[in-house]
Amino acid sequence: RDPDGYIFLFPFADSPAVLSGVQEGDRLLAVGNLQIDADTNMDDILAAIRGPVGDKVILIIGHAPEYLPLAVTIKRDEVSLPSVTWNIAQGDPRIGLIQINTIAATTPKETQRAIDDLMERDASYFILDLRHNFGGLVDAGVDTAQLFLEKGDAIISEQYRGQDEETFVAKQDGPFKEIPLVVLVSNQTASAAEIIAGALQGQGRAQLIGVPTYGKDSIQLIFDLDDGSSIHVTSARWWIAGYGSITGTGLQPDIILAEENMQDQQPVQAAIKHLLDE
Repeated sequence: RDPDGYIFLFPFADSPAVLSGVQEGDRLLAVGNLQIDADTNMDDILAAIRGPVGDKVILIIGHAPEYLPLAVTIKRDEVSLPSVTWNIAQGDPRIGLIQINTIAATTPKETQRAIDDLMERDASYFILDLRHNFGGLVDAGVDTAQLFLEKGDAIISEQYRGQDEETFVAKQDGPFKEIPLVVLVSNQTASAAEIIAGALQGQGRAQLIGVPTYGKDSIQLIFDLDDGSSIHVTSARWWIAGYGSITGTGLQPDIILAEENMQDQQPVQAAIKHLLDE
């Protein structure tokens, strides 16, 4: 949503939406018989768009800048969620918004590709959105943090039982060590996502905006069993300099928002204001 409550679409590459003519920055006006306005609940919109694979859904959209109504018919399909999505923020073409959905092995390269693309489109301020990120691979979290840090900056320390403490530092200057950056966090920001947020905050590289994070600083080994279940064994702990353990407390944002103000558009607008006021 933009500040006025309009909903804009940013379809994944090669998705059914793109193949049907939906373009980045289209305004969503209706889904079938559901008319969209500023008060329409997002869950209702998602429920109307989603459905069985192979079924069709009609969206009424508007292309910028006139946003004249146009009907597109989309054949539903399964769509894999990439670990990183990005777009220019609605209302300010100077702002690039990067949402990291999970921390996978591909996340560092996807993040770099996202920022490179946004810079080619003249974005000069950036928001890293980790609000709904439950974590993932520790190594990928460390490598993603390095993109924004200077050589020698400490990222995390970790220790396995019976082994010496090991500290991970940035091995070289990150390609984005100087770009203006803020990080959005929520109580769903956890594990490897907290590594990224905590390292950037701890090094004074970026301020955190939102509410305290989940607080998961353990490393787990996962063993798959023959019946399809798995066993998760906590094998190590990690911590960020200046924080110690974040279990039970999470990372504390520099700019705290009220929990009820954590809807999509409000934290983004708070981040934009902070970036442009500095």
